[in-house]
Amino acid sequence: MKKTIRNAIILTLAAVVLVVATVFTTMAYLVSTAKVSNVFTVGDVTIEMYESPVDEDGKIVNPVAVGEKKTADTNTYAIKPGGTYDKDPTVYVNPGSTECYLFVKARNQIDNIEYKEGTIDAGNASMKTQMVANGWKRIGKTAIGDWIYVYTGDAADDNDTDAFAQFIESMDTVQSFDLFKNFTIDPNCNNDKYKLAQGAAVTITAYAIQTEGFIGANDEVSKENVIKAWNAIVDKVDYEGENSKLTGNETIE
Repeated sequence: MKKTIRNAIILTLAAVVLVVATVFTTMAYLVSTAKVSNVFTVGDVTIEMYESPVDEDGKIVNPVAVGEKKTADTNTYAIKPGGTYDKDPTVYVNPGSTECYLFVKARNQIDNIEYKEGTIDAGNASMKTQMVANGWKRIGKTAIGDWIYVYTGDAADDNDTDAFAQFIESMDTVQSFDLFKNFTIDPNCNNDKYKLAQGAAVTITAYAIQTEGFIGANDEVSKENVIKAWNAIVDKVDYEGENSKLTGNETIE
């Protein structure tokens, strides 16, 4: 993909935090609360993240029309073993944003009770499996256990370094990038696992940073340049720290 020259600025980035599940234990019954904490931006990149509102059974109500943004900033779930619950965070890149990369940092503290054996076709795939299918590639795991993804579009499973990430071009319309649609609780999850999950959360943080300064010769998008872009975000975002940086040598699961 050819690079579009944008404003010559030193660094432009944006971040938005989405807390997608906070789990509390009551015997064999969980209550999960989701909160979307909206946008802060710097410079010429503007992103937002929302999800659809759900009812008390964790099913979407009043789905948005095509082309409209989702609206929910808080959802509450009563979760049971084997249950599948709608949760569909989407990152929006607003009109006029400069050409950028999109990153997502995922902290899954309910990993030990999430069902991992499901499939896309069956509608109960893990959040990770759905993200990869939606064009997000894992590029590393931070020192404190957060997974970092970059948006690669159709090249998500492609090891070609020239397709390691996708430029998000500047557009006159809102662009949307889905993460996942739902999550499923392991049907074999027992009370002991519930207790371990008490107070846990799944936290998704989305970031955008200009491509300018983070590409190689001939518009190459290599892993090295993508890691450099991620680490530049870490340097500029106050709530990140050295433990969020990547070396590029991390093992990918």
